[in-house]
Amino acid sequence: MRKVYSEISSEARLNSFPIGLSSITSLWKGIDCRYLREYQALGTAGGLYLFRDAILKGDPKTLIVMHADVCCSFPLEDMLAMHKEKQAIGTMLGTKVSPEAATNFGCIVSDPQTHEVLHYVEKPSSYISSTINCGVYLFDTSLFRHIREVMTKVDQLMSETNYVEGTRKGRSWQRLRRPILGRISSWTW
Repeated sequence: MRKVYSEISSEARLNSFPIGLSSITSLWKGIDCRYLREYQALGTAGGLYLFRDAILKGDPKTLIVMHADVCCSFPLEDMLAMHKEKQAIGTMLGTKVSPEAATNFGCIVSDPQTHEVLHYVEKPSSYISSTINCGVYLFDTSLFRHIREVMTKVDQLMSETNYVEGTRKGRSWQRLRRPILGRISSWTW
């Protein structure tokens, strides 16, 4: 690990974050630690794409993305081994929960043999799957090229369908997840 970036999108979190960042930099000597501020919520793909130049500096091959609301010992080495074996653009960590609890989380439907993500719904209104997203991802840096391709297709579709500017403002970034997910594997923990 060479760099740690933390993305902040909330004023309340921003006020307490510099204290956390200074303790991280003192623990991890020699690792570049900094935070990147998102002024509006863009979702995982949108935030990564917004800060792509900073993230790609130093030519990393793999990115680890972890959402701060989940803290435990993650099976990152096992995830990385599967990520490399599948030659995936991305790998999403999932875990099993009860069907009753599943609708409180993002639900993953994946192929049992290949582990390819077939369908993903954030907090569905009805049961889809007992496998939920843990908020931990591994990405190949080619992800940025795929995000750009999907953004271009979304822009073309919006212009072809007389999309009214502002009706879904800010939501298009979060909608990028669906077309990109077909190129992502799921590792269930």
